[in-house]
Amino acid sequence: MRIHKQITLISFLTWNLLFIFLSFGCGKSIRYYSPNNNNPPESTSHKNQEMYMEIQKLLDQMINDQKIPGLQCAIQFSDTTIWNLHSGTRGFDREKAITDDDVLRIGSITKLYTAVLVLKAVEEGKFLLSDSLARWYPEITNSDRITISQLLNHTSGLREILENFSAKVKSIFPHKYWKQADLFKLISNQKPYFEPGTDFHYSNSNYIIPGCILEQVYQKSIQQLLHDEIITPLGLKSTFMLPAKNIPENLIIGYDRDLLPWPGIYEHKTDNTAWASLAYTSGGMASTAHELVTFINNIINGKLLSANSLKQMTNFYHVEKQEYPYWTGYGLGLTQFNINGIEYWGHEGMFIGFESIVLFQPQEKYSIALIGNVSSYNRFEIIKRIQGLIALEQ
Repeated sequence: MRIHKQITLISFLTWNLLFIFLSFGCGKSIRYYSPNNNNPPESTSHKNQEMYMEIQKLLDQMINDQKIPGLQCAIQFSDTTIWNLHSGTRGFDREKAITDDDVLRIGSITKLYTAVLVLKAVEEGKFLLSDSLARWYPEITNSDRITISQLLNHTSGLREILENFSAKVKSIFPHKYWKQADLFKLISNQKPYFEPGTDFHYSNSNYIIPGCILEQVYQKSIQQLLHDEIITPLGLKSTFMLPAKNIPENLIIGYDRDLLPWPGIYEHKTDNTAWASLAYTSGGMASTAHELVTFINNIINGKLLSANSLKQMTNFYHVEKQEYPYWTGYGLGLTQFNINGIEYWGHEGMFIGFESIVLFQPQEKYSIALIGNVSSYNRFEIIKRIQGLIALEQ
């Protein structure tokens, strides 16, 4: 009984100290956004200019309706034309407009980059998708029966790292830096959900482990691997793995009002190392909407991966989960969506202070990326309405 009381007291003091620590600066007011007139690209036809302005008006409306600081949107059409749109501001004070060049954290879309790096390693003969986790981490429960492929499609049974209470509490402190050894310890000490290959459960742990394996295999940091294999070949200038030695110049603040358990708005500042180092290769990256559509199109068009690797990515494990109403399947890093009866491939991301989604429509071959610097907002409502406007032009 005495031990129970001590634990209760410690828990009470911990949460109250955290509340005091985090309540400073949380009383941000949300001002109305008065949109600027963003002109369509000069090269577009009159009809397409009308569609562009309709999408722009939609984004402007959503900024106020959903109380979002800022949004970036990019649309790439089948002829490779890219439209870059934005609305809102960097903050709720409405003082500085968000731009197409601002860099936002993309959360779990990071998994798509990690899957590409894994598949490139397979193409280079570094390991097989059928290799067991025991080759690198025999200490993890069921490691002899968990394959690389099962990690990438979330059928390994590895428990979600964010279910660890200690991990969440320590990550509240913004300059906490999680090392690989810390992450490995958190994952290996948790009981699996199920036997490998018998079910699906989305878990960030499944994408942290491949990042550790890649660094071992190549003897390079994940940042260097991303540059060598994706960023440099595609000429990306605004895509980063965080935390970085130098904070990206255009990285902006994010605002959380739903994910962390206290009232008010929490600012996820640019020098925060805690959440990104905890997420690592499951969710630690940042980019722009423009570079997201560039990335996903280069997966599909074969610039990054072979046809066989893309086939593996699109071998979708059927998903029917209440918490993911738009998901129909999950492959190797690619989610299969059904939005208003239309199939998409891509990924979505939710991070402290940010939400994002990138989609590729395999029949009409257009892509949409959307990033906002708040968690959370209804990104699917916006996607549906953009989808409707695009459909009118098909």
